Amino acid sequence: MSVSEFDVFLSHTWHTKGIWKFLALSLQISWRNILLCWLLAIILMELLFYLDLLPPDHIRWDVSNPGGTYNWDVPYSQWGTILAPAVSLVPFLLAPYASQAQVCFLDVACIHQADDHLKERGIYGLGGFLKASKELRILWSPPYLSRLWCIFELGAYRMANPSGTISIKPLFVEVTVLACWLGIQLINLLWVLAVALTGDLAFYTLLPALVPLILIFHSMRQHLLARQQLLDGLARFDLNQVECRLDFDKKFVHEAISEWYGGPEAFTEYVRGPLHQELISANVRHVRQLVPCQYCCIIITPMLGVALNSMVGLAKAQARPIRAALARIHESYPVT
Repeated sequence: MSVSEFDVFLSHTWHTKGIWKFLALSLQISWRNILLCWLLAIILMELLFYLDLLPPDHIRWDVSNPGGTYNWDVPYSQWGTILAPAVSLVPFLLAPYASQAQVCFLDVACIHQADDHLKERGIYGLGGFLKASKELRILWSPPYLSRLWCIFELGAYRMANPSGTISIKPLFVEVTVLACWLGIQLINLLWVLAVALTGDLAFYTLLPALVPLILIFHSMRQHLLARQQLLDGLARFDLNQVECRLDFDKKFVHEAISEWYGGPEAFTEYVRGPLHQELISANVRHVRQLVPCQYCCIIITPMLGVALNSMVGLAKAQARPIRAALARIHESYPVT
């Protein structure tokens, strides 16, 4: 396939495992479809639950108060808790096969990997690919600023496209979101299984379900650490500390940077100063914020599903949740 320009040039380091880039790109592509599929699935599940068109419920809970003002036998449908999240996973799993309007440059796909001569031509033609790209998208990971070819792409793009867009997409954001989203889904699934097996809604049924919290907390800790590394890496960048496997490549990149920016020291100051400020200000949503809003919506979908199941169960039991809440408040804080 031959193209005259690229919408996006994907810049990354080969020192980071491909699975993390695959997961991050899949979520970046599919988040809208994930939310849409979950919404349609949960509406359908709750409607079928309300109309008694789903298999019988194995979970029921009593809602009552000591004063006897109300006493309801409320059903809970496990199908919405299990099936809606499963449906929302489909767009994420199929993201690599979804058609995209953007044309992207990815070195492993656009540079020949079997023929050494063609591979060399592709590598030393990166400047031309960068010049023909509307956006440089950095799939940032901790080793990124320590790899010379990544720095070359950064410097060459800004020189070839002074007004082009440079965006930072830290891989730790999507990885953390996936850990939280899938972890909460697993918590719900384990809880439903524990209740179905024991037939009890006692507190101890939650204990097995809390195990995935270890994964969630660990992922959040790694997220905060990587975010700080990103901020520190730009502020403390030093071209002389950047690594390259081949001496010829190192000489080639250093000569190009010296020609463009006047020397290693001048380029180092450029990265620490103007480029640092440009990247942080243009990508504050991905750098400063812990989790973007659209990803927060994905993370809370399993919890929203539980809440909707409970509300529909109360409606089926002809309960009045607002009245019950007010009655509970009145009992706890009587007016004298």
